[in-house]
Amino acid sequence: MSLGNRLRQLAVRGYLTAGVVLLTAGVGPCDAQTLDQQNDSKTGQPNSTREEGQPESRADPSYPLAIQNLLNRIVHALEAANANPEPQEERDRARKDVDAQIDMAIWNKGMFWVAVVQAVLTAAGLLLIWWTLVQTRRAANFAGDAAKASVAAVAAAERANAIAAKANTAVLKSVRVTEATAERQLRAYVLPDSAHIHNIGVGTTPIATVVIKNFGNTPARDMYCWAQIHIANYPAGFEFTAPVFDDPDGGSRSTLGPGSQHDIEIPCGRELAEIDVAAIGAKHAAFWVHGHVDYVDAFGEKRTTDFRFVYGGRSGLSPLGVMVSCREGNTTYT
Repeated sequence: MSLGNRLRQLAVRGYLTAGVVLLTAGVGPCDAQTLDQQNDSKTGQPNSTREEGQPESRADPSYPLAIQNLLNRIVHALEAANANPEPQEERDRARKDVDAQIDMAIWNKGMFWVAVVQAVLTAAGLLLIWWTLVQTRRAANFAGDAAKASVAAVAAAERANAIAAKANTAVLKSVRVTEATAERQLRAYVLPDSAHIHNIGVGTTPIATVVIKNFGNTPARDMYCWAQIHIANYPAGFEFTAPVFDDPDGGSRSTLGPGSQHDIEIPCGRELAEIDVAAIGAKHAAFWVHGHVDYVDAFGEKRTTDFRFVYGGRSGLSPLGVMVSCREGNTTYT
């Protein structure tokens, strides 16, 4: 607001205030003169005296003198203000100040709402951060539980693998046992069944017969066998050795079916003398028969059997000619 406008408002307010006060107090002409005298005593100049160039005050006889003096002062102030107006630059500056204050008020209002929005966004961001931390903690808890469950699952899997390995081992053992049992039950068993000797007498040539039989359930392939007979002291005082054959393969081979038998006849190489028969009767000599059998069973395994029989010895001369197995020399290789 400019200085002239402020002075005009001040004059109007003073005029109204003075009128109300004097009317209320009932001031008359005498009072007004008294007021003038007091003013003259203070200033040292009568009111009738005016400075040069000062306009003459206009008095209205219808108002008290004090009011007229006050009005004159107000008029003088207004005239002085009008006579000396406020510079244009001052008015422009004042207007710019007002415009700047208005702009500042607008911007302050905008900044307020911006601050409100920022506060809301900050609160939302904090809420999101809190929610993220909560979810992260929950995820960490879930991950920990999952890790524990994984460890437990791995331990259970290891135990299951160990049990499965043991079960597999047991199954393999069972399979091997089953296979071995089936093989033992089905394979060929070629063994000597019995042995006899004939023609025991002075001047005769004894002949021993060994019966070879397949006691198994499958054939014995590529079977080959040999046997020898000796008359010697009892107990045996010589070494039982295998014969030497001209054929490197040991002669012909054959197949012996399940339950079938093969007889081997072994003639003695000389006639018996009286001393031989007497020694056998006295239990000092005996006939010894030993031999060998080899074959291939149905499972492709090569099997061998060695056998040894005796006639005489502790039994002496037996009219039936039955030969008995020796404690030694009977071996089966499987």
